Amino acid sequence: MARIPLSSMPRAWRTFLRPRVFTPASPDRARRVRASEPVPSSATSARVGVPGSAIASRLDHLAASGALDRAHAVVITRDGATVAEHFRSGADARWGERLGVVEHGPATLHDLRSVTKTVTGLLYGIAHEEGLVPPPEARLVDHLPAHRRSMEAAGSADLTVAHVLSKTMGTAWREELPYADARNGEIAMELARDRDAYILSQPRTEPAGTRWRYSGGATAILGTLLETGTGASLPRFAAARLLGPLGIDTWQWMAGGNGHASPASGLRLSATGLARVGALLLDGAWRGRQVVPRAWLERATTVAAERTWSADAAYGFHVYLGGSFAPGGAGPGWRGGIGNGGQYVMALPDSGIVAAVLTGAYDQPDQGVEARAVLSEVIAPSLA
Repeated sequence: MARIPLSSMPRAWRTFLRPRVFTPASPDRARRVRASEPVPSSATSARVGVPGSAIASRLDHLAASGALDRAHAVVITRDGATVAEHFRSGADARWGERLGVVEHGPATLHDLRSVTKTVTGLLYGIAHEEGLVPPPEARLVDHLPAHRRSMEAAGSADLTVAHVLSKTMGTAWREELPYADARNGEIAMELARDRDAYILSQPRTEPAGTRWRYSGGATAILGTLLETGTGASLPRFAAARLLGPLGIDTWQWMAGGNGHASPASGLRLSATGLARVGALLLDGAWRGRQVVPRAWLERATTVAAERTWSADAAYGFHVYLGGSFAPGGAGPGWRGGIGNGGQYVMALPDSGIVAAVLTGAYDQPDQGVEARAVLSEVIAPSLA
């Protein structure tokens, strides 16, 4: 989700869209945290990169060309160890709240925006393995009984969890509109009295499973199923089952309008932390511990929708599949997440490489060019 400056919002929106934050010290209740409040630094990854190594040299060259001028942080790891990195100061924002110029480094927290969706998908897989959430084949109406009537009225009684995970619900959703527009699906659901009711009452536009449609609402439903099934807040479950095992002890998770953590866009991590999350997309493990079940990862990274924004990016269960992993793609195959402003995490299982790219190009039409350049100009030549 792309947050807009609070000063640009109608006054009535500001009360619940003013940032409230879950933190390691407060994983069950969001609180006001000043943007300037000091954040303790997480441990950084081991560094085995050798000056002049191919990946490091190519990243330095790309930065010197000016292609990374909007990039706040780039961290590239191989088999869990950092082999190249680039940091740059630049204007940043926290969910639209302007932070001014920030000196970015290995431990600096940064909005992940919709990369959060991929993290939520991984959490669902972990909870599924523990029998805490319904399987992909389950019908939503059987697990969200309070919304049965509205789903039946909308013609959506047939929707399954798999349709939510793959964003192929076949319901109306307009998130291509500016986030300053109350008709934007994600803004509208936050303005609604009952977020889930708004999402599940949307009219059907096509049969489920037919076409991928970008939707923060789908991820919000996953968040509801997770919190209901685990009996814990999304941040608390994430800290115990994913962030903690990765050694990530510094994070922020922004609260939505209903006071719950935003499953679609609220997580803030450092580039180092994001690279560790990306390592889970390789094989689900971190330093010998299986964090995400292998069976879930295999299913989540199987193509469920052949086309997303473009033919060279397919979709699994809340995971983008790019390069040769997409039916219409080419180049190194990668799995990952994409967020507004050019936030990317890309995991290349054939080589053990992960790239985390965080930039400040929020709402810009050319966002993502930095990450694509890192893939094509830095990583791909190193694999030749």
